[in-house]
Amino acid sequence: MSSPAAVTTPAFDPAAIRLDFPILQQQVNGQPLVYLDNAATTQKPEAVIEAISHYYRHDNANVHRGAHTLSDRATVAFENARTTVARFINSPAPSQVIWVRGATEAINLVANSWGRGNLRAGDRILVSYLEHHSNIVPWQLIAAATEARQHAGASGSLLSALSHEIRTPLGSILGLSRIGEQESTGRSIQALFQRIEKSGKYLLEVVDKILDYSALKADRLVLEHTVVRTADLIDRSMDLVAERAQAKRLALLVDESPGLPEMFIGDGLRITQVMVNLLGNAIKFTDRGHVLLRVRATREMLRIEVEDTGIGIDAQHLERLFQPFVQADASTARRYGGSGLGLAISRDLATAMNGRLSVDSTAGQGSRFSFTLPLRQPRWPDSPGMMPATVIRLAGLPEPQSRHLSAQLSDRGCAVECVPVEDAYLLPLPTCVVVPRRSVLTHPQPSGLKLRTLWTLEHGELPPEPEQGAQPGRRRP
Repeated sequence: MSSPAAVTTPAFDPAAIRLDFPILQQQVNGQPLVYLDNAATTQKPEAVIEAISHYYRHDNANVHRGAHTLSDRATVAFENARTTVARFINSPAPSQVIWVRGATEAINLVANSWGRGNLRAGDRILVSYLEHHSNIVPWQLIAAATEARQHAGASGSLLSALSHEIRTPLGSILGLSRIGEQESTGRSIQALFQRIEKSGKYLLEVVDKILDYSALKADRLVLEHTVVRTADLIDRSMDLVAERAQAKRLALLVDESPGLPEMFIGDGLRITQVMVNLLGNAIKFTDRGHVLLRVRATREMLRIEVEDTGIGIDAQHLERLFQPFVQADASTARRYGGSGLGLAISRDLATAMNGRLSVDSTAGQGSRFSFTLPLRQPRWPDSPGMMPATVIRLAGLPEPQSRHLSAQLSDRGCAVECVPVEDAYLLPLPTCVVVPRRSVLTHPQPSGLKLRTLWTLEHGELPPEPEQGAQPGRRRP
């Protein structure tokens, strides 16, 4: 009895396989192209391209619909392809092969069919942080509905390393875009460089947030314990967001309690980071009205609140608001953008500083974020910062701004006068006059008066360029 003939397998020949793919018959940067891609955009061999071309030239029609000849031919083509694929992947039956238009649709289909029917509380869902946002959302929704736990597949070290690799060339791109903007002469070319710089800054912000987040999750973030001046903390945070508020013509207000400590021990950089993130979010999601920074203190606690008159947040979305890479809903992400990392980082920073970050919001009415921190070694002033004899005259200020400043100054023991701009310099003179900047030219301070005059910006008004040799003064937006 003769033994069966041995089955021989031809040797793998990459060059022969490459010949099947028309797109690979080219060179990029002087080298043969190697780019296979995946899912719906996988490179197609000649046979597939010809089959697709033949279908769209001769048979394209609705499948399983209508009685037209083309519909019948299209249905037969699809079902024959289903049978071929089932045989190729060793599926028990062609009916188990389901056609989708891409990987995102396939992932959503699995999540919303198998996932919702089989996942239970305590199950783990492994999702890479590097995955596309649209592929993560369905699993996040299932995790929220089933109390399954979502875990990141990518390690913090890999995430940090990738972010560093991106950040280095990104700095060069931003530098070159600024040079290009300065040296270009055409308006359209300058606008192009401005868009490049704007996109680069946004990407840099996202990368920095990823680095912060990975450091927090790996417990590698080192907090400082230095003297923080409360006034500088508030001024710095407001200065960093003032231009954004002015660009949207929003009222940017500060409400400080009279008993604030002059200084305390903490990490001023990280506290500023949380404050700027909260203020920036408030400005981003507010189209009209105001954004208010309120700072209060007791002997044991510093409380920072950011209040806005923006779009607000539905109660059903509040619980997952502080999760990484998550925003309130898809429509908000599309309209306002953002990485969904800012609030997650802010809450982790607050926790690392033994503090707490919370939110109270109503859809359509605005939000209030509260950031509380323990006060360490505070120095309490014996009296308010200004003496009771101080007289402040507010001349020609808009009513909301005048009312707000009057309350703040009165709390500090000042006598406040609210007058028309024409009466700014009437006798008897006050200690200080505050006027709108636009009135400085129309109602200038009379020569010879030794009187301190401060000016304020209207909402949406940008400050003038500083004069040569002028010393910038301390002011609030």
